[in-house]
Amino acid sequence: MIRPLSVFLVASALLAAQARFDVATVRRADPASEVRPDIIVRGATVLVRRTSLAGCLAWAFDLKQYQIVAPSWVAQEKYEIQAKAPEGTPVAGMRRMMQELLNERMGLASHAERKSMPAFVMTVGKDGPKLKESGTGGDLDMSGKGNAAVFKNAKLGTFAELLARQLRVPVLDQTGLDGKYDFTLDVDAYVEANHTKNDELDVLPMVIEKQLGLKLERRKVDLEVLVVDHVEQNPKQN
Repeated sequence: MIRPLSVFLVASALLAAQARFDVATVRRADPASEVRPDIIVRGATVLVRRTSLAGCLAWAFDLKQYQIVAPSWVAQEKYEIQAKAPEGTPVAGMRRMMQELLNERMGLASHAERKSMPAFVMTVGKDGPKLKESGTGGDLDMSGKGNAAVFKNAKLGTFAELLARQLRVPVLDQTGLDGKYDFTLDVDAYVEANHTKNDELDVLPMVIEKQLGLKLERRKVDLEVLVVDHVEQNPKQN
């Protein structure tokens, strides 16, 4: 990160005291809902759909989810939030307002610290990337083709974030490739062809290097994290 998280938290706390949403509702999501988790900004409105509290915190503090250190339920319980900011509020301002909203409605107390943790670092393999540059542009599109995952208009930074969620460890993109790409990742085809019985942490790096020309290396990294000291599961209402 460009600036220490602790400095960011202090500055955000000072600004958040003066910045609040005009109107906001916070509630737990319906467990039966099949709505895709998402956080959408439309003008001055923030819509959080069926997103874990860890996802809400990551958005509010502009972090990756692996930088949130909290009880396990924080990554599991889903919430829905609809909040309206004053017209003209930039996204950075809405992030600070979200911090204040979580403080008020969910009793959030947190602090920043540095932590050494195992991670994967993604770089370009020795034979170069096996990626097709997207020709159409547009937003990320993911779909399934059999048991394969098909990506279109994917940035590798976003791909690294998705891998981090799957592997449950940080994945840092150090490929230096900043375009958008189309590619398919077929783990089952690799497993069948190589008759491997290794677990996912071992198989995925091999598949990614073979099929995409990208290398995942295990390393210890020193990251700034947000430690959740206290937060309530049930939000307070107005």
